[in-house]
Amino acid sequence: MKNKRIVWMLTAGLTFGMLTGCGGEEKKNYEFKTVLSKGKFYKGIEIEIFILKNNKKRNFLGIAIGTKNGKAYQRNRAKRIIRECYSSFENNIKDGNSVVILMNKKFEIKNIKFSEVLKDMENIFLKAEILKKEDEIWKKYVYI
Repeated sequence: MKNKRIVWMLTAGLTFGMLTGCGGEEKKNYEFKTVLSKGKFYKGIEIEIFILKNNKKRNFLGIAIGTKNGKAYQRNRAKRIIRECYSSFENNIKDGNSVVILMNKKFEIKNIKFSEVLKDMENIFLKAEILKKEDEIWKKYVYI
């Protein structure tokens, strides 16, 4: 999470959170809409993820939680948990993806747990095939 800043937007009853790179590029409402309309949809137990390839050398993360899901402190806690789960996978995700994560509307937000979201996110990323292979991961750390 170094050199990244968090940009927040409130649009159409959804609270959006975005991690941007150090280039200062911000996620706008139309960028969320393109990922939601053109991206591939994957559903888990607690979260839903839309993934769209972008032509950039970095990944973008958007988190959207509806205002009807819970009170503000519950939505903020859910966003913190989702952001932390994503940061554990961040180095292993292939570059050039825009990822928007939504909370499942039927899931009660007060029962959200880190371990369940982490497991859910791992299953979705494996299904979407955006995780790097172990060979690619180790090439960064081992000099041959």
